[in-house]
Amino acid sequence: DVLDGDMRDSGPTVIRNEAEGCEAEECGAEGCEAEECRAEGCEAEGYEAEGYEAEGCRAEGCEAEGCRAEGCEAEECGAEGCEAEECEAEGCGAEDALSGTPDGGEEEWTWLPPLSPRECADKILADLSVIKASCRNLILVSDDVFRDGIRYGRETEDYRELLGILHREIAAGTNAWEGFETVEVTCGIPLRPDIAGKSLDDNIGEKRREGMVLIIGGAYQGKLNYAKGLFPDYPVINGETEELPDKGDFLFPAFDAWFQRRLLEGGEPEKEALALMRSGSRPVIIAEEVGSGIVPMDAGQREYRERLGRCLTDLALGCQQVYRVFAGLGCRIS
Repeated sequence: DVLDGDMRDSGPTVIRNEAEGCEAEECGAEGCEAEECRAEGCEAEGYEAEGYEAEGCRAEGCEAEGCRAEGCEAEECGAEGCEAEECEAEGCGAEDALSGTPDGGEEEWTWLPPLSPRECADKILADLSVIKASCRNLILVSDDVFRDGIRYGRETEDYRELLGILHREIAAGTNAWEGFETVEVTCGIPLRPDIAGKSLDDNIGEKRREGMVLIIGGAYQGKLNYAKGLFPDYPVINGETEELPDKGDFLFPAFDAWFQRRLLEGGEPEKEALALMRSGSRPVIIAEEVGSGIVPMDAGQREYRERLGRCLTDLALGCQQVYRVFAGLGCRIS
């Protein structure tokens, strides 16, 4: 099995066989005709290559059902110039597209484009504020969908980002949510993080003279902003695109993305991270929790989660301080 790259980028998911001309199920070979193949020129069901016309394809020029490619004419396409049913693309002339009349009437109406997660969150928060104002007691119950380490499609990631914004805004206790208590429940046990969203150690600046700090939390939980609040003078080195320095004082978000990238490159990220911890520098490592959710079917993904979890465990044992961030609220756990 070959480990896939970040699911936020386009490309294959799982590749089981890379042999040229292979006809096996789920093959990734060039010219393969197997079911669910993603190879260049493949004609298999579920293929997403450029110009492919399969059901569900999103390639450039695709005419398949559900495609959103440039120039696509498929049902529910969102591409520029698309003429498909329910299309939201610029210049589209499809039914229920950018302009028309409701129910065959004479009154003109405009179909609004999809809202961003931030815009949608603002609307939901406004509606919730109205509900809160009319209640003596209000309890909001929401799911934690941020800790499986998986990157989903655009719609699901937008939903997770939206939900993360709602959690952080409400937990911050500002405006209409002043005095609103935030509680995380695990196995029926209520866990109350620091409501002020600050360090439980009031003298962190005085006591922290040396050593690494580790900050963990789910996706979209506000880990980086929390770290900036603790260490406002530290520069940010983004693990999504940059390498982990071997020394220095800095914030390093997306440690998990860097870790996975180094695994794909054949590196030994555990040794690099532990060497940094022992260097005497004072970096702040920010990592996403990836141990929850369904265990991946792909062996490479399972290895990534296992090795990252063990690495974070080793770092936590040697770090001076470890924080966990939930809904923007940080709690020192070690």
